[in-house]
Amino acid sequence: MEEAKKILVDKTFEIKNLKKLDVAELQQLHIITYSVEKSVAYFAENLGKESQKLAKELAIVVEDIHIASENNRKQKTQQHLTSYFNMAEQLISEF
Repeated sequence: MEEAKKILVDKTFEIKNLKKLDVAELQQLHIITYSVEKSVAYFAENLGKESQKLAKELAIVVEDIHIASENNRKQKTQQHLTSYFNMAEQLISEF
């Protein structure tokens, strides 16, 4: 649990530092999503009912970011990141 929390917090911070979302940053984001996906999957399996629901919704958004960044879709990625930051902050605040 502690490791999953640390990954989510650290990787969310790392994502927030990506400002340009050019091809290089989109590739970096794509790589980051692998760790975030594992962390969020852990929460979707191991948290209480309400937090678990949020984690499952967040997992969908992380997958959307993964796909958009993989395909160099800056605008789509930015849209998904807005949702991600809101949901991730909410989940983090529940720790």
